[in-house]
Amino acid sequence: MDGHKFIRDALQLYPDEGGKIWVKLSDYFVRLGEFDRAREVLEEAIESIENAKDFGVIFSAYVKF
Repeated sequence: MDGHKFIRDALQLYPDEGGKIWVKLSDYFVRLGEFDRAREVLEEAIESIENAKDFGVIFSAYVKF
């Protein structure tokens, strides 16, 4: 699965749900046991988001991770 393609496609379809989309991708990797990839997704998300709402969603998920 190409995570970057998934994110680009999902963000185009649901631009108001950016934070949740990133978190869902991270959750996917956690469930696969790929914890390094899950962490990388959250770090990339924090660097790429553009509003406080999404930052809060992503940061909260990162802290729980």
